[in-house]
Amino acid sequence: MAEGEQGGVDPARAADLVEFIDLLGQRRVEAGSPPFRALAKAVGPLMRPPRVISHTTLREAFQTRRRRLDADLVVAVVRALGADRAEADRWRAACLRIHRDAKTGGRAGVLRRLPGDLATFTGRDRDLALLLEAAEQGTGPLIVTAIEGMAGVGKTQLAVHAAHRLVRSGHYTDLQLFTNLRGFDADYEPADPATVLDIFLRELGVPAAQIPATLEERAAMFRDRMHGRRALVLLDNAADEDQVRPLLPGSDRCLVLITSRRSLAGLDGARPHRLDVFTPQEALALLSRVIGAQRVQAEAPAARAVVDAVGCLPLAVALLAARLRSHPERPLADMVRRLEAEPLIGVRGRGPALRPVFDLSFQALPEGAQDALGAIGVHPGRDYTAAAIAALVGSTVEQAEEELERLQDEHLVRETSPRRYDVHDLVRDYAAEVAADLLPDRGEAFGRLVAWYLQTAVNAAKELNTFLLPEIADVPGLHPLEFDARDAAIAWYDAETVNLRAIHQAVVAAGLFDACWQLPVALRDFMHLRYRPEDNFSFHRRAADALRNSEDKKSRALMLLGISTPGRRLGRYDDAKAALIEAARLYDELDDVGGRIMVLGEQAAMHHAHGRSEVAASLWRQVIGLSEPISDRRSVMIAHLNLGDILTRLGRFDEAWAEGRLALDEAEALDDRRAKCIITGNLGEVLLHRGDYEATLTWFARLTALAQETGDRYEMVNSLEQRAVALEHLGRLDEARQMWQEAAAVLDEVDTARAEKARRRLALISPEAGTKQADD
Repeated sequence: MAEGEQGGVDPARAADLVEFIDLLGQRRVEAGSPPFRALAKAVGPLMRPPRVISHTTLREAFQTRRRRLDADLVVAVVRALGADRAEADRWRAACLRIHRDAKTGGRAGVLRRLPGDLATFTGRDRDLALLLEAAEQGTGPLIVTAIEGMAGVGKTQLAVHAAHRLVRSGHYTDLQLFTNLRGFDADYEPADPATVLDIFLRELGVPAAQIPATLEERAAMFRDRMHGRRALVLLDNAADEDQVRPLLPGSDRCLVLITSRRSLAGLDGARPHRLDVFTPQEALALLSRVIGAQRVQAEAPAARAVVDAVGCLPLAVALLAARLRSHPERPLADMVRRLEAEPLIGVRGRGPALRPVFDLSFQALPEGAQDALGAIGVHPGRDYTAAAIAALVGSTVEQAEEELERLQDEHLVRETSPRRYDVHDLVRDYAAEVAADLLPDRGEAFGRLVAWYLQTAVNAAKELNTFLLPEIADVPGLHPLEFDARDAAIAWYDAETVNLRAIHQAVVAAGLFDACWQLPVALRDFMHLRYRPEDNFSFHRRAADALRNSEDKKSRALMLLGISTPGRRLGRYDDAKAALIEAARLYDELDDVGGRIMVLGEQAAMHHAHGRSEVAASLWRQVIGLSEPISDRRSVMIAHLNLGDILTRLGRFDEAWAEGRLALDEAEALDDRRAKCIITGNLGEVLLHRGDYEATLTWFARLTALAQETGDRYEMVNSLEQRAVALEHLGRLDEARQMWQEAAAVLDEVDTARAEKARRRLALISPEAGTKQADD
């Protein structure tokens, strides 16, 4: 039976789990792409024993990033899609084989950094052959292929499909990197190459604190880290050569695939590949793939007229195919008449004439899905979650999930990672146009979105024990996220980092002055923890500038104060100093003692950064003197903590110990778990420097317990490393080796460079190293 007919997908073709899941997606397409919610209802009774299967669980089974699949679930899915018992048995056997191969060292899927392949990918045989031929040349000069063409022509789908094909066939298997450079967004600047390199370097295991500040240094480090790797880099939607050039890895074992609407002829060594619209045959093949070959053949003239009406543009054909699939009883000739009734016009005057095609898809959507699409036109970010869409339209999260699923089935949104969606630039333009009609008070909708992000950020910050958090008024009907663990809060920040930048820029532009300073306060510890001083600086600078003429001097002073720490870390001392002077002036005008205390602390940190430790110590003593009369125990604690650290560095260990104990007493009184971790570690270091190794072990054992309680992996590593050093001094090398091994295992997840240092230290005290030294 030919592929594309009922039951034509052969699971035995799958070489790994990624390919297996891709084929499962194609099997769903064969069956008419039933919505996941409807499919879940059919799958549940077919399970053994029968049970309720949620649509989100089912959707995740189709995600190529999964590491395993339940064979019973696979069988129930294909049975629900119309498979007979023999076909279902073939799917079970293939699923079990793939998992068995993975356990015994068989080839595993390695495409987790690439977007998922499109189950309905059709045609492009010649284009694909040319790309694969160029990419399979093996070693030699860096291969850079620039796929160029108009919006909606399918550049991204071709590049992603080619990337999947190459990796599955054993090419570029070391690493794949992907980014959307957002080169043609009418409302926002293209992605900054320095920001993209920051993300790439983090993925390559570079500790955040070691990522250079300048674009040139980051580009050089990226080339160094990519050297010798068989890697594939996919740069989607590039604006121009200048945006792309710093992102080229330079290694002769790498392939770079670039998509752009512009010619990138100025890029040295690039091989341009011009992508045109589908041929009529390719367009009809896609139509057949989605709505069935029999239906297309039965109305061949009308089918040809449908694809001709939109100039065989792949995006338009996919949208129309989804619309036709939803109405199997309607003749294709009806679609032709509707397209001919309205002259084709553009979307915002950009790109091809797609407005009537979007209208056809949009008008057939239920009201809730229409509202969700309009909400996307209001959201200033780059990708979307059901929770954010729910905030915009005032629905429940479950309702928003259902509407996004409908939009995906209509090819209007795409799921780029589990439960995160984005849209084609042209769809986003269309969504912005219809939002004016669907959401007449767009300002109110945006205000709900901002309130949702702000309350979620505050909830996340509580897991980091962030202090001085703003009091946020509850907004009825919102469903901000809540977190039960520190790692979950950090994961949310990581996923939303780009969106949070866009939200804050839009907040300032909209004149929402309360939110413009509240968001940086809620996010500052995340930006510090993830070592993003550029973000920390720009958020606070943007807010301070927005509040320049505001009567809210206290909030402006707080934002100026927030410029100081990231300014120091970025080496922008003049900016940091100027902000501190202005903040001090405002706090003096307000007669705000708490503000003066914070300014003194920043000034102390500035002096310490320049090696003026005695001056810094004096300023921290002033902080204590001002804080104690007003019972500001947190400032007292911070001052004692920093004073103890300075004294340790000066070798004044008895004084450092006394200051640390005072800081710990305050932390205990405040029940500040994060502070207790830091202070306990500082006190352990004092004991280590004094040579009191048994006491060091006891103190760092306390830190281990605290770090486990708070989920603080960095302090956990600190405890393991310092205990290992103390054990070495005591000659207990077997125990020291165990500590170094545990430290390296934890560091593999948070700081690979430091993990390597731990392993080098482990190697130095291994029995083999000891024997060698003795022999020498």
